[in-house]
Amino acid sequence: MKNVTILPILFAMAMPAAAQDAVSQLGAAAPAAEELVIPAPDFVPAAKTTFLLLDPRTGGTHVVIPAGGGFIYAATGKFEPAVYNGSGFILRDGTYMPVVGGAKKTARGAVETAGSAAAEMWKALNFVSVIEEIDFHAVADGKDTLTAESVSCVDENYTACSMFVSVAGERKLIVTLDASVKLIRAFYANGFAFDDETGILYAARVSCSKAGEAYSCELLHEPRADSI
Repeated sequence: MKNVTILPILFAMAMPAAAQDAVSQLGAAAPAAEELVIPAPDFVPAAKTTFLLLDPRTGGTHVVIPAGGGFIYAATGKFEPAVYNGSGFILRDGTYMPVVGGAKKTARGAVETAGSAAAEMWKALNFVSVIEEIDFHAVADGKDTLTAESVSCVDENYTACSMFVSVAGERKLIVTLDASVKLIRAFYANGFAFDDETGILYAARVSCSKAGEAYSCELLHEPRADSI
């Protein structure tokens, strides 16, 4: 399978059916974006649940506070009109931002593994590189390193994983169905699993190295504070 490079096609595929219906309805019946005005709520309770949303346009994540008619960016206080469909938010322009974490996950840091678990993850990432024909290996000092960011896997009506990788200094999006099962098994071997609330298996960053027959990996549950 070739790499999917057209972002709207990717997130139309990854978007749950309910979200696709909502976007179709918005496109067919909603007023133009400049005419669609959804007022921000007067206040947001301090104890309101926070979500971590993945922005497919940049690959970055944002901590937000759900609010009536949309959400509020925790970092700026800006209100974003959006439709919540149970697993993510649909913006007025049709962008789908899935929930990839919640308040209970924010304390998690890095997980470092070695041996068979790290080998399984390195081989899974290498399989993605081979089958999608995108070489994101970085070889230096006798180590062959594979790194992926914003890795999201779903396993519902279909099984698929998406991620961002760097090739010759250029950030590229990979969406893979063929390597998804191998990736998910590798994540489980390294202590990652699907989130019960979102139904998404997510890692902010995965970096695995091979030096001879020695393997090591670092996996981040959430992005570091200075990268949000």
